[in-house]
Amino acid sequence: MILLRHILPERHAHRLNLRSAGFQLAGIGRSGIILTFNIGVDPSTYSWGNMINGARLEMAREPIVWWSLSAAFVFMFALVLAANLFADTVQDAFDPRRSAE
Repeated sequence: MILLRHILPERHAHRLNLRSAGFQLAGIGRSGIILTFNIGVDPSTYSWGNMINGARLEMAREPIVWWSLSAAFVFMFALVLAANLFADTVQDAFDPRRSAE
């Protein structure tokens, strides 16, 4: 009963709680499909994924070349942080439950 109260806290809020879990499962499924069918960026194309993969190979060499991996990490971190801050701002602006506070 306690578990049910946390999953379905209010009469209509359960749709939102289950919807977010559905989005997460869809995202995990999509990444599995991409890996299964080998869909992605061509290895000769410049991308952050290829940059990180190349930096991973450089970490195994002597002397260790660490700055390429650090640069990719910093730029990916900045991009994800900016996207999360933007999403929080949009949610604060358009969520009717938050505007009542």
